[in-house]
Parts: sequence; C-alpha cells; structure tokens
Amino acid sequence: MYEIVTKTEIKDWLGIASTDTSKDSFVETLRDAVTKIVETYIQKPVITRQFTEYHDGEGKSTLLLDQYPVYLTRDSNNDPSNMSIYDDTDRGFSSSYLISPEDYTVDEDTGLVKLYGSDTFFADGKNNVKAVYWAGLSRFEVVSGQNSYLVLNEDETGDTTTDITAGKYSAEDLASQIQSDLNDNSSLSGTYTVTYSHETQKFTIAVTGVTSVAFKYSSSTIAELIGFSADQSGTSLVSDTPVTGVPHDIRLAAQQIALYLYEMSGQSSTHFQNIVSRATPEGGTLRYLQDQLPPVAKMILDRYRRVSV
Repeated sequence: MYEIVTKTEIKDWLGIASTDTSKDSFVETLRDAVTKIVETYIQKPVITRQFTEYHDGEGKSTLLLDQYPVYLTRDSNNDPSNMSIYDDTDRGFSSSYLISPEDYTVDEDTGLVKLYGSDTFFADGKNNVKAVYWAGLSRFEVVSGQNSYLVLNEDETGDTTTDITAGKYSAEDLASQIQSDLNDNSSLSGTYTVTYSHETQKFTIAVTGVTSVAFKYSSSTIAELIGFSADQSGTSLVSDTPVTGVPHDIRLAAQQIALYLYEMSGQSSTHFQNIVSRATPEGGTLRYLQDQLPPVAKMILDRYRRVSV
C-alpha cells in the first residue's frame, strides 16, 4: 500500500510498453520488493504513515520510538497534536491514561521522547507504554509565495486564487490543509473535499455546489507539487502524475534497485549472470556487484541509514 514508486514508473524504467500487461504481475512484485529493500536497508520508513507500538516503561523518563524521522503537527502551544502516548500497566489504554502532549518533547530526527520534570517517569511495566504517531521521510513542502497558490475557476466566473498555508506536510495532511483553505476562501462558492490515495499516489479535488470547476495549471503554483501538469475541469479533479513527497535521491536509488532486480530475474532479455553493467534510461552506466546493492543506490541510501542514539 505504501510504495516508493508506481508500477507505471517501473515499466517505464525497464522499457516495458505501458500497453504490455504480460509482465504486470512481476512488475508489481518488483515494486513491492523495492520498497521493502529500501526501508529494510535504511531501517526507516520512507512513505510517511501512522505507527502503533508498545514499550516497557522501565521507570524511565525517556522513550525511543522504533521509527523516525517522526512527523509532527503542532498546536498553537507548539505541542504535538498528531501523537498519542499512553502509560497503563493494565494495558487498557483508555483516555484517562493518555499523557498530555504538554508533558513531553519529541526529537523528530531521532524519535526520542522525553518527559518533563525530574520526578516524571513512565511506570515500570511490561508493554505498558503505547505510542501512536506518524513517521517517515516523505514530505510535501509548501513555500509561501513560491508554490503556495492554487487557482480555480468556478463555472467560468473568473479565476480565484487560494494561498495554501505554508509548511511541510504528509500527503494526508496536505490534502486536509488544501481542503480547509479552499473552504475558508469566501470567494469560492463550492464545497471542496480533497483526498490522497496511496494506491494511485494521486490527489483528488472534488467539489459540490457548482456545475464545474477548472483547475488552472502554472509552474509557479502548487500544481506540480500535487501532481497536476495541465489545466483540468469537472467536479472531480485528479493529479495527472503520481506524487509521493519522497526525496529525489531515494527515488533514484529505487530505480537502480529495480533495474538490478530485473536483470537478476528471468524476465529480462539479458540476464544478470551474463552482464556486469548496463545503460540506464537517463544515460550513463549502471554497474553491478552481485553480492550487494548497486553502488549508486548504496551510496545514496547509506546517507539515510539509522544511527544509534
């Protein structure tokens, strides 16, 4: 469900025609494998998503989450608003055992949670601490005045620009923020629902209350960030291309791994055992070491590997 690249992208990388469905099952397996290989190697989630885990309290004032970097949204007091931490030795984890976000800090880069105060500790128990939080490397960054504008034209009544709130978002939170900002714009008369699909890796902007809405593409707006590459019109507007928020170098590593696995398989016209290198679609040469990741992929992913705290 949470994939770094799509089946269509892999087929393009491998030179398989989009109309050729004979290898789709293999390509889907390859797509899933690439994500697992990358996340296993760096020991971090790539696609930002929600995790639930349990820890022994051990009477400590700190907790090291299993996943990082942690993705946090914050309230007006700068406290975490999308994380829940419970401490319950009976493991019922009702709301009465929820620790107030005002009582802890989170290091987003390492996943280290610290309780405030010298006398504040987690209870000494077995799996008595439950943490529900978001983590991953993917981010959608909206920069005010650069890619924050979203331009719509309802029922051919003229263009209306909405300035989307700046920030670094998960896919779900960006969809939610766009929806909120559109519905808060008094110049728009429609009611908007914005969603993101991890299956297709595309955003959908749906509207009711108007006959049709036109999405106006411009490279200086939010269009490319959310996968729109041209004008669209209708009541349900869907990204033209998949977007993930994954760093570009990780996507390059995923491409190298996909090519490597393809050559190892019996699906390729030239088998891995018979070659030591091959040309890539972008130009240049991909060289193989048979007992490890392709060198370019390894070099990239080594920068993201988990480190000890």
